[in-house]
Amino acid sequence: MNRKKAFTLIELLVVISIISLLIAILLPALGAARLAANRLKSATQLRGIHQGMVTHAQSNKGYYPGLQGDGTRVPDGAETTGNNGNGESVEARYWIMLNQNLFPANYITNPVENRVVWTGDTPTIAWENYSYAMLDIRNLAVAYTGVPEWRDESNGEAPILCDRNIGLSSITSLSMSVYSQNIPGTWEGNVVWGDNHVDYQVSPLLRTRIGGVLRDEGGLGLDNIFGDNLYLEGTTTEGAFDAHMIHRFRSSAHD
Repeated sequence: MNRKKAFTLIELLVVISIISLLIAILLPALGAARLAANRLKSATQLRGIHQGMVTHAQSNKGYYPGLQGDGTRVPDGAETTGNNGNGESVEARYWIMLNQNLFPANYITNPVENRVVWTGDTPTIAWENYSYAMLDIRNLAVAYTGVPEWRDESNGEAPILCDRNIGLSSITSLSMSVYSQNIPGTWEGNVVWGDNHVDYQVSPLLRTRIGGVLRDEGGLGLDNIFGDNLYLEGTTTEGAFDAHMIHRFRSSAHD
């Protein structure tokens, strides 16, 4: 009698083992490729947001959203900020741009985060709707006095937007990012600069020049964009951004 050809149990186990090994080798590579693709998408979104800011500035005497043509902050109001506070708040500045359809609403959410895309059904933008921090302009009070880079000046050394710091402190060793959650001291992310170029940084310590002055903390020629550690505001409510607020990044009072 002719015997039917078939895999033996040992051969089947060998095949399964090889397939499992290939999967184990390929999955990290696929994950890295997916992360790289999301970083690129995030960079494209940041560049698009900044381009929207420039478009706004062209009809606002050079000032970015949040400031009026005379350099004073946009006041509170349903018509001006969608009830998101005055123009100092990140929420208000995003609302101004989205209300003008300067870019799609999903641009303000990093693709690696599970954020709620703002639909416009409500005038309020919550911290769950966006992923990117903005150059802080709360130090302006009423008059435009301290942040010359919050206008279209094409300064390639002035960071304008970046991935937010999800850590509870601006201290470099405690900063965290959406790309490295739960690992203190590993903030990294995309940064868009005043000349619209975007790069991926692996530390919040950057070389910056604000108002023509090279920021230098600790004699290193570097600037902690989330704070200089001299004075920290409430670490649980303000995200521990620098109290001087002239050039620091602010993402939300809820970070």
